[in-house]
Amino acid sequence: MLPRLELLYMSALLAFFVSPLDNYLGSIGILPLRPTILFVAGFLPVAIVAAVRWVQSGMRVGDPSDLVSSNSHLTIAFTFVVAVALLWNIHPHVAAAGVEPSAVRLYGLINLGAALALAGAGVRECHVANLLLPAMLVMIVTMYADFRAPGTFSVDGYRAAGVAQNSNVAGFVVVLITAASLTYERVRLRDLVLLAVCGMGVVWTSSRAAILVFGGVVLFWCQRSFSLGTLRGRAPWLGVATVAVAVVLVVFASYSVRVGEAYDWVAARRVSTIFAVDGPETLIWSVDRMRCARYSLDALPGHWILGHGTGFTRSLVMGPHNLFLEQWVSNGLPGLLGLCWLLGVGFLAAVRRGSSLALATMLVISVQCLFSHNLLDERAPLLILGLVMGVTAVPAAGRQRALARDAAAVRGKLAGQPA
Repeated sequence: MLPRLELLYMSALLAFFVSPLDNYLGSIGILPLRPTILFVAGFLPVAIVAAVRWVQSGMRVGDPSDLVSSNSHLTIAFTFVVAVALLWNIHPHVAAAGVEPSAVRLYGLINLGAALALAGAGVRECHVANLLLPAMLVMIVTMYADFRAPGTFSVDGYRAAGVAQNSNVAGFVVVLITAASLTYERVRLRDLVLLAVCGMGVVWTSSRAAILVFGGVVLFWCQRSFSLGTLRGRAPWLGVATVAVAVVLVVFASYSVRVGEAYDWVAARRVSTIFAVDGPETLIWSVDRMRCARYSLDALPGHWILGHGTGFTRSLVMGPHNLFLEQWVSNGLPGLLGLCWLLGVGFLAAVRRGSSLALATMLVISVQCLFSHNLLDERAPLLILGLVMGVTAVPAAGRQRALARDAAAVRGKLAGQPA
């Protein structure tokens, strides 16, 4: 077990950089150093501890080695995405559009590596929920301040965002933290409280994408909890109550895209329901988002294979709000296939490990790719992805070795028996 002081340090790191409190403090000029420098300085001790443990293990079979080998495909896939983004910086269309070269994807690779180092330093799956709790508290408290006094933190005015400053980002972050903190193997009161808090936070943001992803997380949690938990004698009414609460929250949120209207359940301007698709501001339909996609699709003819260069979509009237489109328009088929490779590797690893935690995390990130074009540039999803993939790798590798030893023992016994 990790010492309490080390866990406190790591939880403080995640609270500061997942929330993302550092970006907010940097935007108002409080931080003495740039957030990127603080990030490297903060995670450097963690990386050193992980490296020392790896060397002490002889870089062979063991926790750090399992961490590296089990996540090698994920790291290689992400490195490919980063390499394509860096190479496509020299695309002539980028220079013609006046877009400056960007190395933000390289910083994203550092984020992923830093999160994997947490597991290498000794963090285990049982620690994840407690490590992410301070980050969740920072988000919810500041989002509530925005809800009570719109514009306190949010740049979206009436839509709460907290220190994330963007309501869509805020909604996604709290849902992702929740997905990485749930139990999935049994129904617990702690999980119910977490889901309720997350649901209210999502409603405060009025983010359609966050509402839909939150609903998906609740359904996935219920399915896993019922199949793995209630069959062992857990109280089934807790799961039923959770489903009911989730449905109420999502349906209620579908009546209001504007937080100010959330106080009026029968607002004349909000008569659509969760199933409505005939207006510009319903839960599952947005004329603005369709227009964003059309701008990106209109730029593709003649550039299907190589795209226009990294960052080209910043020169469009509207961004695509879809990471698949972003990759295709900017980095062509190599970028699009690289993203699919990355997500596919993540899902395959989660399935092979039999980890509901890893599967839920990949589910949230993959669905959010349909609503955000800068997901790989955000620190929170990369930190949580690396943390989850790290902590689930070691026990899975241990189980595989145990099975291999048992199989070898059985074969040895059979080989020793007389014909």
